Amino acid sequence: MRKPLFLVLWTVLFALYFIFWDCPNAVRIVLKALPELLIIVAILCNRKAIGRRTLVPVTAALVLSVLGDTAGEFKFGEIIDIAFILQIAFFVVAQVCYTVSFVRNIEDKWWKMTRREAVLKIAGILLIFIYIFFVASKVFAALDSIVFIIACAVYMGTLLASGTTSILQKRKGLALFVLGAMFFIFSDSIIAINSFVEPVEHPRAIIMSTYFIAQLLLNVNLVKK
Repeated sequence: MRKPLFLVLWTVLFALYFIFWDCPNAVRIVLKALPELLIIVAILCNRKAIGRRTLVPVTAALVLSVLGDTAGEFKFGEIIDIAFILQIAFFVVAQVCYTVSFVRNIEDKWWKMTRREAVLKIAGILLIFIYIFFVASKVFAALDSIVFIIACAVYMGTLLASGTTSILQKRKGLALFVLGAMFFIFSDSIIAINSFVEPVEHPRAIIMSTYFIAQLLLNVNLVKK
C-alpha cells in the first residue's frame, strides 16, 4: 500500500468516526478501530521493508490499542471500574511495545551527537518529565483508590518511557515519531484529568482527535512512499 492512498483512506476513516458521533456503542467501537486497523494493514503490506525487529512490537502496540479502545467503550454501570482497569492494562502494554521499537532504534554512539542535537534531546526529555509530573501531581491528589493510584502510576511511567525513548532515537523522520509520542501523552493526560480531576470541555473530541493523530504519526513513516 502506497503512502498517498493510505493517507486518503485514513483521513476518510478519521472523518467517519466524528461524522457518526452519536451512533450506537457497537458501531462506535468499529469506527474507532478502523483507522488503527488500516495502519496495521498498511504496515503488514510493507513488512519486508520494515523488518521484524520493528514490525512485531509496532503491530502488537496497535492491536493492544484497539483492545484498549474497545474496553473504553464499556465504562458504564457496574463494570465501569473493570473496564477502566482493562483499558489501562491494554494501553500500558501497547506503550511498552512502542518503547521497545524506539529502544531498538536508539543511537548507540550517542557521544557522536552534535551539541545542538544533545541540547534538543535533553530539552525535550525535560519537558516530558515536567509535563507528566504536573499531570500526575493533580491526578494522584484526586485519587482515593489504591488500585487506581497504582494503575495510573504504572501508566504514567510507560508514557514517560515511550516519550523519552522516542526522542533518543536516531531515525529517519524522527520528528514524526516524537510528535506522535507527544500527542499520545497529551491525549492520555486529558483522559486522566477529565476522569479524576475536573471536567474538560469537549473531552471526547480532544482525546480522540489527538489519539488518532498520535497513532498516525507514530506509524506513517513505516508505510511505503
